[in-house]
Amino acid sequence: MFRYELDKSSKKFPCPSCGQKRFVKMLDLKMGDYIGDEFGRCDRVNNCGYEKYPKNEPLHKEIEQKMYKDIPVPDNYDISEKVVDFFKNRGISLNTLKRFKVTGDNTSINFNFFKGDKLFNVKKRFPGKRWSLEGGAEMNFYNYDALSGDVVYITEGEIDCLSVYECDPNINVVSLPNGANSHKFLDSEIENLEGKEIVLCMDCDEAGIKGRDDLMVRLGDETSYIKYPDDCKDINEVLVKHGKEKALECLRNVYKKPISEIYSAEDYEDKIKEYILNGFPKGLSSGDERMDSAYTPMPGEFIVVTGVPNSGKSPVVDWLITNWLKHNDGVRVAYCSAESRTPIHIAQIAQHYLQRNIIGTGDFSDDVIDVMTKINDHYKFIETEELNDMSYTNVLSKMKSLNKRHGTNFFVIDPYNYIERGDNENNSHVKVLRAFANFAKRNNSIVALVAHPRKMSKEEDGNYSVAKPYDIAGTSDFYNVPDTILSFWRDFIGVQNEIGIRVTQPNKLYVQKLKNHWLGQCPAVVNIIYKDSCKSFDFY
Repeated sequence: MFRYELDKSSKKFPCPSCGQKRFVKMLDLKMGDYIGDEFGRCDRVNNCGYEKYPKNEPLHKEIEQKMYKDIPVPDNYDISEKVVDFFKNRGISLNTLKRFKVTGDNTSINFNFFKGDKLFNVKKRFPGKRWSLEGGAEMNFYNYDALSGDVVYITEGEIDCLSVYECDPNINVVSLPNGANSHKFLDSEIENLEGKEIVLCMDCDEAGIKGRDDLMVRLGDETSYIKYPDDCKDINEVLVKHGKEKALECLRNVYKKPISEIYSAEDYEDKIKEYILNGFPKGLSSGDERMDSAYTPMPGEFIVVTGVPNSGKSPVVDWLITNWLKHNDGVRVAYCSAESRTPIHIAQIAQHYLQRNIIGTGDFSDDVIDVMTKINDHYKFIETEELNDMSYTNVLSKMKSLNKRHGTNFFVIDPYNYIERGDNENNSHVKVLRAFANFAKRNNSIVALVAHPRKMSKEEDGNYSVAKPYDIAGTSDFYNVPDTILSFWRDFIGVQNEIGIRVTQPNKLYVQKLKNHWLGQCPAVVNIIYKDSCKSFDFY
């Protein structure tokens, strides 16, 4: 829920522009009062058109906290012999179970999440490795109080957390609450981790390695990690198969990304093993085979999207991103859109999700509210008019902050011609493009840059020709630097069918460069149809 919204009552006030008593003010939901006389919208839109909105924000964390479910502390911490035996076989003693207040019977094992004496969540493990967390409760680290230490070990699961403590009770260890790749809860905890030495104890399977890499980006390059023997995938397995001494050896031998620019094959051992076992990383699915066969974007890529002005390349980018976000976990998007007004942009994104028109309809149904909540949770918007300047270094600085604080990993810069390259830099396009490309790789993110072509000529039928990489205004480096180049073409003229009626052809998305060949095909083309009923698109 956003902090500011238009008053939904029937109250009207004099408009700051036209003076008529048709002005709807903005409410501050946190303070329970109007913001000020200048913020709101005049209902005489056809004659006045005045509207002014504040920079919106989610409701304060303190308000959000009140919405968490209260969980009563157990009267006792009973644990059945069956549960004790289960952990005994995992190398974990009864003393450790008591220390972590683990409870359980013949139906489930209960991992109780505490902050001090407050119980804020319970995670249950059922037979068959089925798990559940309390719905509506706070999501945060297991063994939260261990964050007070200067050195903190983070495991992927609760059993690994218990295993680390079993090996050395002096280690401050916490566990992720919901697996390797569920990190949204970090938004409220990132500041508490700053300045600490972090050691990651993630599983060495595909999900664990991805989660480890994502956390190292989020927590900083100085974050350490541990390795296991070849026959073990986590620290508990080391404890069970090789004993406490070997597990302690793993915990004490920590690794970091090399600081220098010189690497050996050994530095990439885990990645190379992963490629050999599972192939190269897969891109993001759009949910449509036609698009996926042509192109699937992958974190670390720098994408350039081009097309003649007014062809619809920006709306198509918005629509494609909604498809990629719908069908993939962990995608979090930020826009730096100099040509878009953010409230209008958000409403248009919502229509892409819903695939129906909501503007001017008064439609506040549950699915509209759900989509607005999803946009609030997964999208951020850089207000370009509030930036001190539009230099590429300033934009990159905002992107870095979003990546670290919110885990944002998909950035759209639209359009390139608003980016300032520096007054004294000659032929500086390549420097800017390489900066965006390097950001994508270093931060395991996708950066999509929308770039206008030079003035394009028309074909004999009156349509513009397809914009190609060397047509992009400025330099041939727009072809050389990006990993992927997409060009969107729109039929402005149409063709006559067999009965003489002029029919518009489907729009076409061309894949014109694909450095990572396993992510699709190049050249390739995908037909996209514009649906006027919802101002959105669909694959054709």
